[in-house]
Amino acid sequence: MTLGKFGSLALRDGGSLIAYAGQSILLEAGDRLRPHLRYWWTIALIHGATQMIPGKFVSAGWKPLLWFVKERRESSAMLADTVHGGTARKTVPTGDDGSWAQSVIPLEPIISALTAPGDLIVDPFAGSGTTGLAAMRFGRRFIGAEIGGAP
Repeated sequence: MTLGKFGSLALRDGGSLIAYAGQSILLEAGDRLRPHLRYWWTIALIHGATQMIPGKFVSAGWKPLLWFVKERRESSAMLADTVHGGTARKTVPTGDDGSWAQSVIPLEPIISALTAPGDLIVDPFAGSGTTGLAAMRFGRRFIGAEIGGAP
């Protein structure tokens, strides 16, 4: 099942889906989500440092977050269309294996504006659990899945 189809089935009316998408696949990602959900906006996640994109010869300083809704936007809380990335976090408490994960900081204003305490946030690509950590900070319930499982 595609992410768009999953979102159309799992989201309540007015619910939001936020998807990280690299610039090189931005249009394709939008095309795949659009048959199932309504495009709302693109949020720019501003990196602390630029990242060289191999083969594209571009130094990227931001990452698009595609925002889709089911039917309409439920909340009228204001949300800035730029969020700033924080410092990456170690995924193992000691950091001995060198694993790093996304920062929780950019998700905080998004979760705060688009959900209420007690709401359920689902991340079908949970990775190291960054979305879950952000959800718990704001008193939201969380379900996450990751195809690779625990190491």
